[in-house]
Amino acid sequence: MPIRQALLDQPQNAWLLTAPDQPVGEVAVRLKEMGWPPAGPGPHFLHVIVDFGGGDFQAIRLDRLLAQADERGPSFVGDLRLRPVRAVERASLSTGAAQDLARREESQLLLVTEHGAPVGVIYEGQALGAGEMTLPGEEADEDLSSLFLPGGGLAIDDTHDDYVIIGGIRLERNVRMEMAAIGGDDAAPPPPPTEDEDTPPAVGAEQPGDTPAGAQKFEAHPRLDAPDQVAPLAAFTVTVGYRTEADPTLRNASPIRVQPKRPDDSLHVTLLTDGARVLPGDDGAVRQRQPLPMRLGATVTFACQAQPDVDEIYLTVEYSYEAQVVGTATRQVAVGADAQPAARRADPCRLGVPGPESQTDILLTITRSRSRPGFLQWTILAPQPAMHIGPLVTPLDDAREFAALVIQELKTQDYRGAFAAQILANKAQDIADIMPLEFFDALAAVHAAINRPPTLLLVTDETYVPWELALLDQPLDPSRPPYLAAQTLMGRWVRHEKVIAPPLVTLEINRMTAVAAGYGLGTDLAKLKHALDEQTHLHDQWGAEALGAERAALEPLVLAPRAAGHLIHFAVHGLSDPEGNDQALLLADKTRLLPSALAGRYRCGETACFDFVFLNACQVGTAASALGQAAGFPGDLIRGGAKGFIAPLWNVDDWLALEFAKRFYAATFNDSRPVGEVLYDERRAYDHRTSTTPMAYIYYGHPRLKLRRV
Repeated sequence: MPIRQALLDQPQNAWLLTAPDQPVGEVAVRLKEMGWPPAGPGPHFLHVIVDFGGGDFQAIRLDRLLAQADERGPSFVGDLRLRPVRAVERASLSTGAAQDLARREESQLLLVTEHGAPVGVIYEGQALGAGEMTLPGEEADEDLSSLFLPGGGLAIDDTHDDYVIIGGIRLERNVRMEMAAIGGDDAAPPPPPTEDEDTPPAVGAEQPGDTPAGAQKFEAHPRLDAPDQVAPLAAFTVTVGYRTEADPTLRNASPIRVQPKRPDDSLHVTLLTDGARVLPGDDGAVRQRQPLPMRLGATVTFACQAQPDVDEIYLTVEYSYEAQVVGTATRQVAVGADAQPAARRADPCRLGVPGPESQTDILLTITRSRSRPGFLQWTILAPQPAMHIGPLVTPLDDAREFAALVIQELKTQDYRGAFAAQILANKAQDIADIMPLEFFDALAAVHAAINRPPTLLLVTDETYVPWELALLDQPLDPSRPPYLAAQTLMGRWVRHEKVIAPPLVTLEINRMTAVAAGYGLGTDLAKLKHALDEQTHLHDQWGAEALGAERAALEPLVLAPRAAGHLIHFAVHGLSDPEGNDQALLLADKTRLLPSALAGRYRCGETACFDFVFLNACQVGTAASALGQAAGFPGDLIRGGAKGFIAPLWNVDDWLALEFAKRFYAATFNDSRPVGEVLYDERRAYDHRTSTTPMAYIYYGHPRLKLRRV
């Protein structure tokens, strides 16, 4: 029968507002526990509205999903997520096209009301080619019957930073469970404002001295207030906002500078709690992400509780705008009556000012828990479609042993052949299995939206796991190897308070050094047939200074006055024993060149010993750890100021390594191609019959980084 207003106004029609990271299975199970569908004759329609921020929503017919859950069982529900958008059609109810569509038998229609009165219609179906419609390029998802409601497409009665009014019903933003019947006009009262002695009584409320951001540049320092000490299991309040001056008690803090696109834009703040949890509100929802107006004096608060058996709590706030992290700060809270947090030196150059050129299609952050070893926190940001997912928590055990196992098992097959391919795929599947499903859903959604290979920046302090090798069960491009770094333009970066972030996107190379040795007789090491050829090519083609891989040649290099824009390239033997936390370059005079000896002392903002490092040396792309920090060649060199780092995770073929180096510098210096794009193309050449070398290289740096030889 045609959809009629009377049917849509029935209480059996329910709206549910949820966040984009909410698993559909959790929604379905919760609704069934709440007694949905209600008793009595149907039909019963249940519409989920997903708030993606920026005025963008997605609507999903969940009643159909619940029916599928009954047929397929709990495992089916638990595996589903809110999926990417497939189709959009919308029109005003006042147009003849919309009224005609509403009469059709096959219509799938959502009616938007304003305090009970119809003001608009959103539908999916056949395009009529008339009226005020915007037409999609694809058909709708048959399983979930989903449609996307872009900003302005959903006729909303009223919208605020923390709630919207749809159909006369107040729906809190980011609330995971909020049910109401269409047509009601008794909106829930607003929550009471939060107050503290230093802040305005309500979030974003204008007070004397407040500075509206408008369309002008907004500048402030992070504010992250919490008690210095709390009792075990105690509840406490965290206040996030802005300051006019830097807070010397914060770590990882630096000025926030944002150029808003619209006068009423807000930042979003996400609170990452290590050793504590964010308590649910009165409605049972846990909100770790909240909008924060770009106005001095604006604040948001989080109610938290210390977790059992922890001595310290690490609170980190991330300020984001347009899917870029524009500010961050960390505060340490001691747990226990006699506990006192240690004083730390603030580092003012922790965060750079991200510009449009720093924007990636996906920003993935993976952070190790300090208070709960063996757990990771994940956040996922993307501008198109707009999404902010997390924090998500996953377990991780034996990362160091896993890194060693990858090298050991590939070595048994000499890093080539069918068995090596099987080993690589097996380890890649292991990596994918410990990653949250939300990441793969987000990756697919971004790829569908932009219709090109996504740029992906991974920022992490978990450097043992080669996340680049994660296996994609459904590759974005089936013609390419099904590994994450072969499907995306990917770079990773070290998350550390004394590493500048975001990583640079342009780097001038003013000096180039090529270090190599042929080895063989008298060195106790196998001959590298093409290492000296590699050095000669870099000298002849790019003016690199050629140095022998010996202590006498390298000591003056590391002790000389530092010069900005120094690129160093090694074509030597290397070794890595992750379990033994041992990495070294093996020089021709039997010297073991350690990562710390190459990096030296560095404080953020100073001139680094080397700005870009390419180690064409076996295994040294594998990281290590020291004092809980990323170490080995990747960790020490990035913390030592390097803006980019490339090295293989396992043994590579000498000839293929030479050819890769030639192509790499030709593409980056001659053709001005970004490093992430060059590596993306190199990985396409992976053929297990020849070698696993194309998949071996790991890259630390921005995927859009361009090198310019001057």
